[in-house]
Amino acid sequence: MCLIEGLQRHIEDLLDGSIVSSRSLSGGDTASVYKLDFADKTSSILKCSRNTSSVNMFKAEVSGLQLIASTNTIATPSILNYGTHNDI
Repeated sequence: MCLIEGLQRHIEDLLDGSIVSSRSLSGGDTASVYKLDFADKTSSILKCSRNTSSVNMFKAEVSGLQLIASTNTIATPSILNYGTHNDI
């Protein structure tokens, strides 16, 4: 599954990079998950949901990951950005 064009452009603008490929990952039951590969050879994971109530879930997840990262005890993924977009 490919990203919706408007969402892809939005992400590229936010992260100042060009997405060269995206692929759907399995395992999520509350959100869609994608691996994004960028032209600069970096990659990121995108979680998105069409469910408007997911906004609070994502905010809580960001807070939890930031709290875990602040303990400096285990490796924690960096949050590059989060928010809403009409094209999801």
